[in-house]
Amino acid sequence: MLNKAVLFAHPVVSNYAVTHRMYTLKKLSELLAGEGDFRAAVRYGREALALRFSLKWLAYCVYLQLRAVNAPDRVDRKGNWYGTTD
Repeated sequence: MLNKAVLFAHPVVSNYAVTHRMYTLKKLSELLAGEGDFRAAVRYGREALALRFSLKWLAYCVYLQLRAVNAPDRVDRKGNWYGTTD
């Protein structure tokens, strides 16, 4: 819905939709990082960074990328890695 608002709405509404989409993507990124799914958090974090650039968010995305290097491919919603016996 926010993507359609960006494309087809009045410029004031379009600007609001971009801002709201950025905050939504940032929140998703933070929640996924909190659950241990750093690969997905990086994906959403970069998309938020592309919408509105900030040095603080760039630093957070670099941090997520570093954490994602050694992260497992899959994490369940409890933060457990798939395929482990824990």
